[in-house]
Amino acid sequence: MITQCNEKMTCDAKGCKNFASAYFEVKGLLKKLYLCKECQKKLFDDLAKTNVSKSPQNKISSKRDEKQGVTSGR
Repeated sequence: MITQCNEKMTCDAKGCKNFASAYFEVKGLLKKLYLCKECQKKLFDDLAKTNVSKSPQNKISSKRDEKQGVTSGR
């Protein structure tokens, strides 16, 4: 999804003047969105706050309970 940028393009984030280190393709007129390392990190951190993955412990516990015949009562 994210591709290393070999061209000398500036970051597309608002207010950022750094050179882009990666890009990804989008729909619409822009076609590609270029981001520098700092903006990539900020974007990832913001996405990580909103998209919390489930704990692997939940999956392990549910499989163990399934083998023991315990139901969750939902």
